[in-house]
Amino acid sequence: MDHSGNNPPPYTPGVPQQQYQPVQVYMTSPPPPPGPTVVAVEVVPLAGRCGRCQLGVVREHFTLCGWLWAIFFFPIGLICLFSMRLNSCNRCGAIY
Repeated sequence: MDHSGNNPPPYTPGVPQQQYQPVQVYMTSPPPPPGPTVVAVEVVPLAGRCGRCQLGVVREHFTLCGWLWAIFFFPIGLICLFSMRLNSCNRCGAIY
């Protein structure tokens, strides 16, 4: 057989032909839009009132650790005492 040019060879009946299966395409829906963004905001009490319950008064306390630093490492421990203050509501106990 003489094949000249770019023509394919002729069909021979003894050679099985490849069978092509159709490709199934599934359409998907676009992803849902993102939900609302939640931003945490810290409530700062104004004029000594509690930001959570609005009824209590925010008091300042020194922590036990601060007191221990002040006693055992006096006078430098006083810096730790005043830096370890804790603000809390006297009614609901919220800590600021």
